[in-house]
Amino acid sequence: MEAGDGHVTDLLGAWALDACDAEEADAVAAHVRGCPSCAREAATLRQAAAALTMLTVRADTDAWLPPPAAR
Repeated sequence: MEAGDGHVTDLLGAWALDACDAEEADAVAAHVRGCPSCAREAATLRQAAAALTMLTVRADTDAWLPPPAAR
């Protein structure tokens, strides 16, 4: 699961989207707790994932829009 340098960068994106299996999620969470570099990257990815959940689709155009308060 860890890259040759000991980091879990290959799994951080999936982890941020809650797309890892339980074993992977546990390994990433444990690594992030002890690695400031991966913790920063994980925080950035989690923020991006949270922002994506705020988007809505306009039914008439299939265009993605920010929530009304952000327009």
